[in-house]
Amino acid sequence: MQGKTTFILTDRDTGKIVEKREEHNIVTNAIKDIFDFPNMGFYNGNTFSVLNCYIPMYTKLLHGLVLFGDNIPEKTDDYLLYGRYKVIATAGTEYTGADAMRGTFNKNQSGEIENGYRFVWDFAPEKAIGTIKCASLSSIITGNTGGTFSAGSIMVNVVDFNPSISSMIDMLNAPTPYDFFAMSLGKNYYYYYSNNYTAETQITIRKYYMPHPDNIGITTPREGYLEKQYYGKSPVNTRQMFINDYDKKMYFFNFYSPLGNYSKTCVQIAGMDIETGECKRVVEDHVETPVDTLKSTKCYGALFNNQLYVYVDSELYVIELDGTFVRSVKLDISSFNCFFVFDGRLWINGKYSLSNSNCIVSVSGTPVYLPLSSSLEPYNIKDNVNLKCPYVMSTYSKHSPIMLRTDYLATINNLSEPLEKIDRHALQVRYEITN
Repeated sequence: MQGKTTFILTDRDTGKIVEKREEHNIVTNAIKDIFDFPNMGFYNGNTFSVLNCYIPMYTKLLHGLVLFGDNIPEKTDDYLLYGRYKVIATAGTEYTGADAMRGTFNKNQSGEIENGYRFVWDFAPEKAIGTIKCASLSSIITGNTGGTFSAGSIMVNVVDFNPSISSMIDMLNAPTPYDFFAMSLGKNYYYYYSNNYTAETQITIRKYYMPHPDNIGITTPREGYLEKQYYGKSPVNTRQMFINDYDKKMYFFNFYSPLGNYSKTCVQIAGMDIETGECKRVVEDHVETPVDTLKSTKCYGALFNNQLYVYVDSELYVIELDGTFVRSVKLDISSFNCFFVFDGRLWINGKYSLSNSNCIVSVSGTPVYLPLSSSLEPYNIKDNVNLKCPYVMSTYSKHSPIMLRTDYLATINNLSEPLEKIDRHALQVRYEITN
């Protein structure tokens, strides 16, 4: 990508242009790194989408402007702010409020241009007062912060890129009811699974093609990436599901209290190939667990390295598929959100008992507890998890511990000379970015 920025100062009273200048930028590796998705095998929750949150790029990834009172070092890999630089103002969507550090998007003058997009933002005379030395494109969320800007604390779930962080989105326009689904991400593909509770053993699988980052342009549309859709039927109840992206399987667990002389909870397991939709039982009948039958409705299951993991009431049981007991361990967690696979290990996302704070626990070996926080470190769990900027661990979503920092700089445009903005002048910033 490449871009140019035009700054236009006009007199408040006469409307005449006081100064007009054109500047050019460098492009950082932020966008490239954003499309290098974390190799996490499991996301679950409500109607989430990654692909359609990220493209077209001009709708969210590049729809924020930050004006700085400092020059920014032109380093392509040093694109997170960490509060190091003075912010004069930001701009994202249309805005009519009184925040003196926030401009408004000029929808009428913005739009697609040949091979790119032109952003136009306006700052009234009473806004963006100061000496402007640098302008950068960032996310729409960063652009909307204005005077509430807090570098480093702006994170969103990787599948929730609304201008309003608190609301969820469904960019896929999937039919309803789709009460339960999970998503698996790869470098170029991701999958969308859904279970319609009107037929408890029927699963709809949609496979979406993720274009290679090198082939995604600024205006690349988000339609047309459904590669195939097919339906599967599970031989067991599908209300509880776990995805192991490493063996490309989606597993279903039906925990129940059997009739007869059984004193322990049993579980039926089915596995579906997420490439073909073929679904069959993992074991012929069932696996008997060490869990008391009274707790059968509280059990959660995962299948990892051909072993069954069962969580119930802070206790984790590991069992061979032939029913042989392997081990159990008491976990210091007070609530359970989900099992997931990440970095080649099985994890639990829950709350740490002692502090009642969110944590993830590696459980495929000796338990390792990692707190989830809004740390400003780019690799905030670098000794335990292979996670690259701008993705970090955080507490925002109970469904996925991986978050996207939105205070990145996609471009850096250091002005050749500082631009003085006073309260007699209105400022318009035209930012053209092309492939």
